[in-house]
Amino acid sequence: MAIADLGALGFWGFATVTFVAGTVDCGWYAADNRGLYYAFLMFGGLGQVIAGLVDILRGNAAGGVILTAFGIHWCGEGISAWPGLSEMSKSRYDDQTQLLKMIGFYKLVWALISLPMIYVMFRASMCQGVTLTVVCIIFALHSLACFLDGDAAENVHKVSGYLCIIAALLAYYMGCSLYLRASGAPGLPFGRPLFVDEEELKNRTRATGEEIIHSTIDVHE
Repeated sequence: MAIADLGALGFWGFATVTFVAGTVDCGWYAADNRGLYYAFLMFGGLGQVIAGLVDILRGNAAGGVILTAFGIHWCGEGISAWPGLSEMSKSRYDDQTQLLKMIGFYKLVWALISLPMIYVMFRASMCQGVTLTVVCIIFALHSLACFLDGDAAENVHKVSGYLCIIAALLAYYMGCSLYLRASGAPGLPFGRPLFVDEEELKNRTRATGEEIIHSTIDVHE
């Protein structure tokens, strides 16, 4: 039995949660809005986990790991922000700066995790590589903001918020492309991959039947 490609679900889940997080960073509404928890935990988190696990079953370990990892990350963000749980975690720290530093180092680790993903994404397509590069910068900015105070932290969050919106639009575009392909229509171009020699690119073209690949996060085609 053939396993369907749920790449569109993964990209749209990523786009939704990243856009929502970006609007919070931009200060468009309060971070304690209850709608955030559902976006983080369900479509953004669980949706990406499902798409990632399906990718792994289809033999695409690179793409599956990335989608699953980001899905679990957003599930964790949703759980930690749930009413009651966030207050409970804050109450464990007499000095809130210590909590912020811990979060800052956590975001820094995610920025470092994203670095090898950038290389893999550029080997898949230009659009995917640019998206992961923006995401890596966002994590780095979130980490930096945790070590700043007042207006400086707020300004860094606003910059990361607009970058989140850019990353979300890119992911939405790629999700549309994959959904069009799944319906039998021509997909939208993802852009020529980098770090791939001409021979490998020709092999991918023969495998996909397209001059510019429109695949999900798959570097093994």
